[in-house]
This record gives sequence, C-alpha cells and structure tokens, in this order.
Amino acid sequence: MIRNFNGKDIEEVIRLWNEVTPHSIIDNRTFVKNILLDPNYDERGFFLYEYEGEIVGFILAIIRRVPVDNGGKLDTDKGYINAIGVKCNQKYTSVAIDSLISAAEEYVYGFGDRRISVGGYTPNYFYPGIDSERAIILEALKEHGYTEGASHRSIRLDLSKYEYPEELRLLREERERDGFVFTTLSERYVTSLLSAYLPGWVHRFRRQLLETMDYSKYHIILKDGDVIGCTVYGDPYSAPERFGPFGVNEKFRGLGLGKILLAETLLSMKQDGLDFAWAQSTPMAGPATSIYDRAGFTTYRVFVSFSK
Repeated sequence: MIRNFNGKDIEEVIRLWNEVTPHSIIDNRTFVKNILLDPNYDERGFFLYEYEGEIVGFILAIIRRVPVDNGGKLDTDKGYINAIGVKCNQKYTSVAIDSLISAAEEYVYGFGDRRISVGGYTPNYFYPGIDSERAIILEALKEHGYTEGASHRSIRLDLSKYEYPEELRLLREERERDGFVFTTLSERYVTSLLSAYLPGWVHRFRRQLLETMDYSKYHIILKDGDVIGCTVYGDPYSAPERFGPFGVNEKFRGLGLGKILLAETLLSMKQDGLDFAWAQSTPMAGPATSIYDRAGFTTYRVFVSFSK
C-alpha cells in the first residue's frame, strides 16, 4: 500500500533508511534539517510503501519552489527524486519499487510536463544518483524509461598518514612570488567570495557560512585582492570530515593552484584532529580527478545518475 509520510513515521522511516542505505545513514536531526525543514519539502511528495503494516520502502520527490540562491532559477522544467529505498524481499520488493516510482512521477507531473532527475537536487541532496550496487533500483528505473547518465564517485583519504608534499611547498612559494596569496577567509573577502566566478558553488559557500560563521574552514586563493579559488570543510549538514566544494576560477587553472589549495585544506583538517577527509560527489574524470588521486584519495562508492 502506498501512502504519504507523516510525522509519526519518522522513527520507523529512519530505521528503514539506515538499513537499506547503510552508506548514507542519517539521524533524527539530519532528517528534520535536510528533509522536513527544506524550503521545497512537500509531504505530498514523500511516499511510503507498507506491507502487512510495516513500512518497507520510501521515495522522496521534490519540486523546487524556492531558488537555490538569490536570483537563482526555480527549475520550472524539472523535478527531482531525492531519495529512494526498499527492503529486499521477494514478496514485495519489485511491486514496492514500481509503485513508489510511479507515485513520485505522478506527483512531479502534477506540476506540468517536467524532466525528472534522480539525485542532484540542491542544496539538501543525500547522494548524486543511485549507488551502483543497488541493482534492483537501477533496473527498475530503466524499466520506467529513465536514461542512465554520468557516474560520480565518493572518495576518502586517511589523514593520519597525510603529509604536505614538499614539491607543493616549493610550488606554493613560486606562486606566491607570482602574486597569488593563500590564506583563510575573513570578513573583508566575503563579498569577493560570493561574487567569484565559481559556477554552482557560491550557494554552498554562502549556506555553510550562514550556518557556522566559521571562517577558518574556508581556504581561499587571492589574486590582486580578489578570491579566485576556494574550498571548505566541516559541512554542518553532514559531517566535519566532509570537504568541498573545491574549485579555482577557470582563468587561473593549469598553474597547480588547485593542488596547493587541496593540500592546505587537508593539512588544516589534520591539525583539527580529523582522522579522514571525504567528498560525497566528484566526477569519474575531469581536472580535479587527477588532483584527488595524486593526493591519495580512494574511491569507495560509485553513483549512477538517471533522468527521464
């Protein structure tokens, strides 16, 4: 049986969530903060599947009503499936998945003809697609007409063994002679950060700063007094070990600035007493991929994006 979520379901849904998505476990605080308090949350788009009185599946569909950032778009041509999970049981799993996907689609299409993206919703996304190991859900999405898109990976680094590479110390000194400044964020550079040409990331920088007002977690690169690169760690919406976004203005790429920025951040994380660093979603290939790999990061999850 399909029905909508209501407040009294929270404990049972969290237990189910952590059972079927063990790599993306949540607690009550995260559930309330990232789902119920999301400005785009609508209880009509949060569906549960019950079997013999037990909640055995869920799906969360989102329609954006509030822009990601000031002046942002409302994605009037798009809807999102932000989370999906079902217990494995031959008595109901296939029917539950099909029913949940159909319910989510009906909800989204109720707002007009829209493209549905599985994962990728911002700001409160839980994973950038479907875990590649969740074969049943992957196949169900294909059967419902979803097209497989790009894959992303989650990466992790053991900080207990991390040391700032000597070659990057020398490169940093060289770049400082070229006029680049590597420092942490302060009040005087907030405006520059928020106006920096770092597409897709500014809202994340703004969001974390609003929540924590902790400038020390932001490592920036300055050129002629302007922010041209930034990364941050200590995400208040997930875990202190999470870092990112991470990027350098494309006009200044190819100078090794990203490698230095990452090294500065990892060193700070280690000095803060963190045992490891991780990033939720990075491309399988691209400019940053080799930087992560050379720094010693390893892949521990792969996600597949879908859309219809």
